[in-house]
Amino acid sequence: MIHHEVVREHSPDQLERIVAWRNDVPQTEELEDATIGQALTIQLYKDWLEWAGHDALAWLRKLDKFERRFRSAGFAYHQVPYQLRHSSAMLHGCKIEQPVLSRLSQILETDRPRSKQTFFGPWCEISKAAAEVLSHLHKNTTLANELTHLRTVHRNFELSLWKLFKLEGTLETGLRWLEQTVAEVTERSDLDGTEALASKYSREGGLLRRWLQTFPESESCPSKSKPHFIEWYVERLLDVGVEEDDYWSALVATPLSKGGTASHVQKSSLAGEQPQI
Repeated sequence: MIHHEVVREHSPDQLERIVAWRNDVPQTEELEDATIGQALTIQLYKDWLEWAGHDALAWLRKLDKFERRFRSAGFAYHQVPYQLRHSSAMLHGCKIEQPVLSRLSQILETDRPRSKQTFFGPWCEISKAAAEVLSHLHKNTTLANELTHLRTVHRNFELSLWKLFKLEGTLETGLRWLEQTVAEVTERSDLDGTEALASKYSREGGLLRRWLQTFPESESCPSKSKPHFIEWYVERLLDVGVEEDDYWSALVATPLSKGGTASHVQKSSLAGEQPQI
């Protein structure tokens, strides 16, 4: 029953709304336990963490696509005879400054691990952040039902993956520069040095094999089988060119792929056998 003083303090319209509100209030037996809301929140955070795993794997697959572009540019570079790709001035074509050519050779003719190359800084940071997310989920396939812990883990994942957008921009800028510069180098050359790449004793062939040692699957290959892998890869490269593959995403075991995937190249290198076509 509405008290008289309440009636006196409210207009008829207000009183009508108050009565409607009181009628809509659930009865005591209709109210749910307070813990149900928390249980729903826990499940929501678990779903978010699983989505973060998919996001992390998506970042590694982006690296796969960037890797293919990088290798395509690198292969085109190595198909130019050594003297021509190191000459700043040519009879035909534009002049390319010597420091630019030197920078190209530092990236495409080196055997230094990528972790020690400035050019690959963003690549390695993206790979590391994504791998850490996937590793955590892989080791904790059964997530604890503790709301504070789940919230903290989710927040850490969110911050870690958000930072990757800026790194991707830096990576893309560097890769575009490399592709454009290699295109300028190849456009100036009328000679095809591909034939020399088949021989590991030629200057061009030796530098190509040196560069291949920096590839992720090559770095993870056992030392005793690495020479066989390098020679197989050269043959494959000369035969079909740069292929689409899981260059980065196959290096990380994830709960999303039932223990991880491996490309045909990595399966062969990890098994210590020369790959068979």
